[in-house]
Amino acid sequence: MSGVFHERVVKETVAGTLDFYFWIETSKPLQAPSLSVEWDSFKGFTADVEYRTDGGGQTGPVRAIRDKKAGNLITFLFENVTIGAASTQWTRAAYIKTNAKAAKTGGLTYVSATTDEFTSTTVNTFQPQ
Repeated sequence: MSGVFHERVVKETVAGTLDFYFWIETSKPLQAPSLSVEWDSFKGFTADVEYRTDGGGQTGPVRAIRDKKAGNLITFLFENVTIGAASTQWTRAAYIKTNAKAAKTGGLTYVSATTDEFTSTTVNTFQPQ
């Protein structure tokens, strides 16, 4: 799998809290039975997860899980992923709505896909502060 992990941190106008968005763009078509995105560094912050249907992309996550032990890791799970060729070249934008008022660098996100073989990568991302 080759492509770009896009992220965006958006400040809510009224509350002043931050939402952490991501979407995955591939450089060639991808069909995978499963894709996971694990975003680290959310311990101590509230997290409400969702994905947008008003933008591009055909595949959104089917569920999101927060690890119960530490509360640090939020995993988005995608099933039957199709990116490229017959659809657009990216996933739908998913996001984590938090109570954080600031962000900093130093977060990590793990992206993995099961295709004919297992592939994974680690991406440096923003995290709540």
